[in-house]
Amino acid sequence: MVKYLGVYLSQKARAQTDITKRLAITYASLKVLRPFFESRDIPADWKFTIYGQVLRAIVLYAVQSETLTAAQNVKLDTLHFRVLRNITHTKTTFYHRVVNPNDTPASNMAISKKALDLGYKGHTLSTEALNRKLSLLGHIIRHPDSLEHKVTFTNSHMYRRHRTNFRVGPPKLHWAETAMTDAYGRIQYLEQQDRTAMLMRLPNAPIPLPVAPPEPHYINHEYYLNATRNTVWQLHDWELQRFYTTVRLWRGVEPSAQDRKQWQRVSGR
Repeated sequence: MVKYLGVYLSQKARAQTDITKRLAITYASLKVLRPFFESRDIPADWKFTIYGQVLRAIVLYAVQSETLTAAQNVKLDTLHFRVLRNITHTKTTFYHRVVNPNDTPASNMAISKKALDLGYKGHTLSTEALNRKLSLLGHIIRHPDSLEHKVTFTNSHMYRRHRTNFRVGPPKLHWAETAMTDAYGRIQYLEQQDRTAMLMRLPNAPIPLPVAPPEPHYINHEYYLNATRNTVWQLHDWELQRFYTTVRLWRGVEPSAQDRKQWQRVSGR
C-alpha cells in the first residue's frame, strides 16, 4: 500500500482502502462542523457552500479515476443524506418517529425536496462521482494516441487473467466498463420515471416494470479488443451521444445542436 498525491494505491487496484479512509476523514470533519450545520442562525446557502467546498472536496478527491462498487456508492450517498439531515434539522431516530408520528417525513426523497426548497443545487455523491468519471472517459476517448487511452481500452484478458486455470468468483471490475454500466442504469432509471409519470395520469394504468441494467461481466468484451472510437460507439450505443458531450444527462439538460455536431465530428457517425 502506497500513498501517492493523496491517494492510496495498491497492487490489486482497488479503491476500498482509499474510500474507507476518506469517509472516515469526512465523518470526523462532519462531527466538527455539526454545530455549524445545525445552527438556525446561519443561512442555508452558507451551509451548502461549506458542504461543497470542504466535505465533498475531501471525499470526492480523485474519485473519477477509481472503480467504485455498488456498496461504496451507497456509503457515499449515506454520507450525503446525513449532511442534508443536519442542515434541514430532520430527526431520524426511532424514538423520535414513535413520539412524533405526524412529523415531517425523514426519507431520502423528502430530505432532497427540503434541501431543494432551501436552495441546494448539487447532486448526491454517487451521481457526482459518475459525472466526473464520464467526463474523464470522454477526454480519454477523444485522445486515442495517449497512454491513458491505451491503458483504458487494452485487451480484456489483461484484466481478467487469474493465476490458476479456473476462475474463482466474478471477474474483476473494469473502470470504463463500470462507468458505462452505471450510466446505462441512470438512463434506464430516468426513462422509467418518465414512463411512470405519464402513466400515473391515466386512470387504472399499470405501472411498467423496471428495467435492470446489465451486469458488468455480461457486457460484450469485444469492446476492449477493438479500442477504436467507432467500435466503442457501435458496441455500446447506450445513447452515448447524449451524455458523451453533456454528461449532466440526469439533470434534465438536453444536448444542444453544437454538442450533437461535436459528437458527430468526433465519433464519425
